[in-house]
Amino acid sequence: MRGTRIVIIVLIVVAVLFAIGIGFGVKNDSKPTPADKICFPVWAKIFGSLLDPLRPKLQLDRKIFTVSSSKSLHISIPPDNDPFRIASFRLKAGNMATIVYYPTTMDEDDKKLQLPRKTCSKDKKDDPKQGSLAIFKEGGSLQISCKGNATCRIALE
Repeated sequence: MRGTRIVIIVLIVVAVLFAIGIGFGVKNDSKPTPADKICFPVWAKIFGSLLDPLRPKLQLDRKIFTVSSSKSLHISIPPDNDPFRIASFRLKAGNMATIVYYPTTMDEDDKKLQLPRKTCSKDKKDDPKQGSLAIFKEGGSLQISCKGNATCRIALE
């Protein structure tokens, strides 16, 4: 009988702590956290890097894109059989580049990637000049623009 009481008391304490945690979560959830403020644990990045070779990559005729600061470059992306493809970009030269993906279907929102991007201070190996976008099966278009006085060179990896 004594062991049963202890188990019930422990369960009640766990339930109260859970309710308090939910209360704090709801209270602090008034503003959604921007994607560039989320830091993933190192083990999640390692697991993701192991899966990289299995992910379908975006294939285009060109691998290097050069954009002057006064103009933007538009690239058409054809449809594909894969449900999504990963477009990984690296800023090779220039101060800042913005890459916007416009999906063909109107159901999806535009996706924006800014290089260099903000990184987590916890992960020293995170390269701010590298970033990725998910490209949907239907394709769409990319708009690459460069900010600053220098010409930007962006590589598709």
